[in-house]
Formats: sequence, C-alpha cells, structure tokens
Amino acid sequence: MSVLARLEGCQACPQLRRREIARVDTHGLLKRLDREWQDLLQSLRGLSDKATLRPGLVGEWSGKDLLGHVATWEDEAIKAMGR
Repeated sequence: MSVLARLEGCQACPQLRRREIARVDTHGLLKRLDREWQDLLQSLRGLSDKATLRPGLVGEWSGKDLLGHVATWEDEAIKAMGR
C-alpha cells in the first residue's frame, strides 16, 4: 500500500494526515520543477549570448526574459509551499 493510500485511510489525526499529504505532494512537485528546469536549460544551452538576448524566442520574449519569468514564478510557488 502506498504512503498516500495509508495516509488517506488514517482517521486518528486528520490534521496530521492533511499535512503529510501536502508534504508528499510538495516533494513530487519540487522533483518535477527540477526536471522541467533541466529540460528548459538544455533547450537554451545551444543559444549564443546574442541569441539569448534577442526578442522572439517565445512570442516577443527573449531567452533571458523567459528565464527571468519562469524563475520568478517558481520562487513564488516555492514560497507558497512554505519552503
């Protein structure tokens, strides 16, 4: 039985159960964020410095704009998770 299934079945302490489920979800989300960052960085790795600054990589955004945007929102998500 998975940890999540055991926690969902626990009736002894509902608050502990919610906290543990949130911890499990947070851990999975952080792992996914790390994988996605690695994919994004790999995609941009072949760009020259000049190309990274040129608008138009995604819409009107440059690679630098895109990285700044993603980093800012990732930071906000991590703060919201209490990390």
